[in-house]
Amino acid sequence: MKLTTNLWKGSSGGTNQKTFHLPSLFVGIIIGSVASSLQFNLHICGVAVNENRPAEDREGTAISPSSVAQTDDSLRKKELSHPSNVNIDPGWDEAGLNIYNGKLKELSSVEPKTRVINLAGEGNVTVSTIVNHNAGFWDRVDRPNPAWEPATFRIFKKYVSPETVVVDFGTWIGPTLLYHGQFSKRSYGIEADPSAYAVAKFNVDQNRHQNWGGNVFLESACVSAPDDVGTMTMKSRNPGESMSSIGEKTARGVQNSWEVKCYTLPSILERWGVVLSEQPVMFKIDVESYECRLIPSFFEWLKDEPLLPTIFVSFHPQIVDCSDSEWTEILKVFKLYREVNAGSDTRKMPIESLSTLEDFRKWQSSIEWTRDSELVLVGKR
Repeated sequence: MKLTTNLWKGSSGGTNQKTFHLPSLFVGIIIGSVASSLQFNLHICGVAVNENRPAEDREGTAISPSSVAQTDDSLRKKELSHPSNVNIDPGWDEAGLNIYNGKLKELSSVEPKTRVINLAGEGNVTVSTIVNHNAGFWDRVDRPNPAWEPATFRIFKKYVSPETVVVDFGTWIGPTLLYHGQFSKRSYGIEADPSAYAVAKFNVDQNRHQNWGGNVFLESACVSAPDDVGTMTMKSRNPGESMSSIGEKTARGVQNSWEVKCYTLPSILERWGVVLSEQPVMFKIDVESYECRLIPSFFEWLKDEPLLPTIFVSFHPQIVDCSDSEWTEILKVFKLYREVNAGSDTRKMPIESLSTLEDFRKWQSSIEWTRDSELVLVGKR
């Protein structure tokens, strides 16, 4: 092989050229080195360069269980600083995969595919016109004063700063993820419903071009208590409609179910390289009654942490209230915190005086618990 190169420019502006004859082996080394470098740089930027990348990242492509398998441990550990390359196996069975692939086909065929909204007044985002059985949903948040859960947006605005890492589960089709993702340090969504995940992933991808788009990530898995790690059954009346749950009871009845793989929250944070003591962290937890099992499991994890995450949790007594034994354990978590606020973060729970379960039950009845069941846990006691 011949290589011709410009060595220098003469005083007249002309160029002196020299031709080299390179051995084939040396050429092969150069080409291989350049290709490896290119592949590395594409990989850390989140560009798929081989089939090991999960198939849900290839828009409109059906997936199988093998194509969503977790990357090997050695690769994962090297990439903890690049969360877009750390993918969690959702563990969907055939029913779950069929739901997911069906939603992909719908996303690729619907017209118009997208619309632009001013999400709760924070900024314009592009979203799918598919809203999974919630007609008119985007209209309700396409305004500075949203008609859907206005207190939710106020709470994020109050507690999320440019230094905050937010972990948002269940994310549904992404309204809150796309909101706090605009002003957080980094925002992670977790959604185990394959229909909701497909739409949320589409919505996140539509906003990659935004100056904040590279700081928003989404995973398809479920978060569970340690005793429930592994495969669980998720149930819903209609997949994707926002009320799917791995809890014993679900809202609106059950017509569909699928298997999903569950992980503890600490193990997921470890995969992402998120350390609670290194920056402010906020959890948004909306898991349709499973919180009764999940929150008690946080006590052993959080009791010795020097910096506690802010926890914004929705309880669901309209589906099923936590049992006395579950509330007893939940109270132990509450008492790790300086403040536990109800009433859309406007009413402070007198946690110091609630020394017994009976005291707590009286407090619940005083605030009409079934209508005011979202709490915000703030600061280490």
